[in-house]
Amino acid sequence: MVVLIAHDAAHIQGFAVMRFGDEHAHLLLLCVQPALRQRGIGRRLVAWLLESGRIAGIESVALELRADNAAA
Repeated sequence: MVVLIAHDAAHIQGFAVMRFGDEHAHLLLLCVQPALRQRGIGRRLVAWLLESGRIAGIESVALELRADNAAA
């Protein structure tokens, strides 16, 4: 499992949690502070995780979204 944190000098801006298997991964959590959304923080967290998975030989990444989470 990998936990990735985005932060500035004073605050956590967001985080992501991904579980890696041998060939598949599962993005378990992705969170960005509401006031900091739409600034690319979540996109950069996911990009880092996807690149790490690619290097590790991960073939697919699963994720689940709530039906009421239109922004996701």
